[in-house]
Amino acid sequence: GLIGVLEFSSHDSSVVCFHRGGRDFTSRDMAILTLADSHLKQAFANAKQVSVLEHGLQTYADTVHTLPQAIVAVGPKEKIAWATPKGKNLVKKYAGARTEPGDLLASPFREWLRQQDALLNDPDLAPTAQAPLILEGSGYRLTVQLIRQNEFRLLFFEEEPEELPIERLQAHGLTRRECEVLQWVIAGKSNP
Repeated sequence: GLIGVLEFSSHDSSVVCFHRGGRDFTSRDMAILTLADSHLKQAFANAKQVSVLEHGLQTYADTVHTLPQAIVAVGPKEKIAWATPKGKNLVKKYAGARTEPGDLLASPFREWLRQQDALLNDPDLAPTAQAPLILEGSGYRLTVQLIRQNEFRLLFFEEEPEELPIERLQAHGLTRRECEVLQWVIAGKSNP
């Protein structure tokens, strides 16, 4: 048999053992093993780097899923690259669609994004491209802002309760002050 030690660095080494069933290694076998040494070292270094990258990607994915903001990243061909949990919830609430990686961005976000891209690509119209998308429904207003980086776009979502017009509330017999207090409650203000 043949035992060899591969030293990858001062801290990493590995023992490699080859057995030929009782036969001795020839000088040709030894030469091949010597030549394989550098390839094995490179394979180890590559595997180590892949492990570091996988760990970094997992950390990145964990960070994205803990963000409190509602963000959806859209890649080429209007396909979703990633989304925070809050971003997923708001797309589902306002468009009834999934937001898993690879899914097509839901309408009406897709149409608005196309309009924004067209405006941003025209130098004369680019300043008007910063208009947010505003959707209203079930007592809430959703505002969507766009940041574009090459072929990727980030959509930032912000949901706020709609303000009820005081006149509409007063039609139900409330005083002006009671209407103001009700609007504050809807907006999430605390008791003081």
